[in-house]
Amino acid sequence: MHKNIYHKGSCCCGAVKYSIIDHPLFTHACHCKDCKNQQGLLL
Repeated sequence: MHKNIYHKGSCCCGAVKYSIIDHPLFTHACHCKDCKNQQGLLL
């Protein structure tokens, strides 16, 4: 029997928060201006 795996987090600026019970299917980046800037995207 598998244990429930709980994950929680947020984007860098905190505008997006999430929580899941299981392994994540994929990772994704926030698309707000602050997070794009922090990731080095030229605006």
